Amino acid sequence: MTIENNSLKSNSKHTNYLLKEKENLSYTSFTKEQILLKYLKAIANEYIELEKIKTEFIEIIIKNLDDLDFSGLINYSNYYIKESFLKQQVKSSNIRGLNVVSVDGSSVVKKFMNVDFSFLKAIAVKYLFYKNHSANIAYFPDLNGFNNYTVQGNYLNRDDTTIEAKISMDMKFMEINLLNNMINRYTDIDIVIIDGSIVIMPINLIFSKDPEISKKYDLLLKEYHNLYLTCKEKGIIFLSQS
Repeated sequence: MTIENNSLKSNSKHTNYLLKEKENLSYTSFTKEQILLKYLKAIANEYIELEKIKTEFIEIIIKNLDDLDFSGLINYSNYYIKESFLKQQVKSSNIRGLNVVSVDGSSVVKKFMNVDFSFLKAIAVKYLFYKNHSANIAYFPDLNGFNNYTVQGNYLNRDDTTIEAKISMDMKFMEINLLNNMINRYTDIDIVIIDGSIVIMPINLIFSKDPEISKKYDLLLKEYHNLYLTCKEKGIIFLSQS
């Protein structure tokens, strides 16, 4: 197995400079101006450099794909490579004309004295594929795809497990509710895809003694039920990925 060494062209001087900058910034404190103008810039440059190296590495692998042999690694029990090919040819599906909707959310928790603030964000995206690899994209409910938030505060002293369960259910409710609202607005949706399982597992109910968690789970199940019924009535295919 031979890989062409000259395929990788990285700027070693620039990489060494970034590493040196990071080392100089790692063990000191800063003013907010220094953080904004220098430290964050150094981290961003380092991240960009790492992404370039990963891209170059992938290009090397693809270029040498026909000459790579992983049979020895597959037979070695300490490695978890089970496929003999890194790149497998597949037949493309004809998805032209399909309207596909997906939703995703994210959360951030900040602690301030005796209050836990949770910042939740969710956005739904509608893809109309006019070609197999190209689509018109529309966001919901915000036209730009990022301006849909909610902020909550947990004012009582609770354990971390309860807070995480509450935020997880609030996040999932926000996503499913967003889907229901989007389906009610558009009449041409063919497929709905969500992240994770089709319904959230009641694992949090087992370990939590907080009655609020049970109430939130009941509300979440009702929102899922509305989604199931709507998809069934309108003939929408409902998929999940985990």
